[in-house]
Amino acid sequence: FLQRSRTRTGIDQTTELEAIRSSMWASLALIVALAASASGFATPRAAFSTTPAARVGHTRTSPMLTATEKTVTVADVAQGFAEKVGDFAEAEMRKQLAMQWAQGDGFWQPPAVELMALDFVFLGGIIGPLSKVDYLNTVGSFEIYKSFPDVTVSVAPFTQDPVDTDRYWSVVRVKGTHTKPQSLGKILPALPASRNKLEPGPQAISVTFDKSNKIKQFTGGYVADKREGNTGGYGAFFAVLKTIGVPIPPPELFTVLSIGGDFLKDTPKSVSHVEDLPGKFKKMGRSFGLRTADAWSANRFKEPTTEPKKA
Repeated sequence: FLQRSRTRTGIDQTTELEAIRSSMWASLALIVALAASASGFATPRAAFSTTPAARVGHTRTSPMLTATEKTVTVADVAQGFAEKVGDFAEAEMRKQLAMQWAQGDGFWQPPAVELMALDFVFLGGIIGPLSKVDYLNTVGSFEIYKSFPDVTVSVAPFTQDPVDTDRYWSVVRVKGTHTKPQSLGKILPALPASRNKLEPGPQAISVTFDKSNKIKQFTGGYVADKREGNTGGYGAFFAVLKTIGVPIPPPELFTVLSIGGDFLKDTPKSVSHVEDLPGKFKKMGRSFGLRTADAWSANRFKEPTTEPKKA
């Protein structure tokens, strides 16, 4: 599955999910039959059928039942197993989609735009929240994959958050060599190749899916162990600047310095305008500077600029 193209449509994803479910029904039927036998259910041939209609009506007939016990049917058992199979199949599919995104997040590699929800939001340790269009054009201004053409991104298998089941976590390791000029956008001059090696510490990332299995939230740039790597504990673009030899200002000073870019067209953004952020992220946005529609001469990824969903 991990080798599948990133260009799969929503229909392809749905078909894959149904295929996973169908492939597990045969095993499910056998499990139901065994469970029925072990629990004192009648287990006629119909119990082995994979159609719900054939399973209805086969009830537990043990004489040990009391008046207060709930009669459980084989159909109930089958439904419970089916729900677990469905949840498992969806979780596995989302892990695969998350892996595709980690290998095409727009920063280290060109973006897998088709995986992003319209109300996508990025949040980093210092940068963010950024709306979808602001994010794509900001990381597109840097094109790290061109200034570090040998960059590699090693991604650990994703795991589902135990509380927020729509969220999946991983750790990435990045390596590369700065052999081409590093773009800083249209206004500032590019930084010449330094030939320095880039190797940040392990970075924690997460993706959160919506009901359509599109990524609505992405977090990244968080170095999990600052003792590792050669970037002084910095991740994402700050790791790139550190590698090249650019002094990194403290977070508080960076926030002040980045305000100028909020008023300039075609300049990387550190925070999106409050009116361009969805729901709960609005309170984290800025109330000054250019809005997304006015901030970019052209959307380099040809994604429509739409109003974010209201909370």
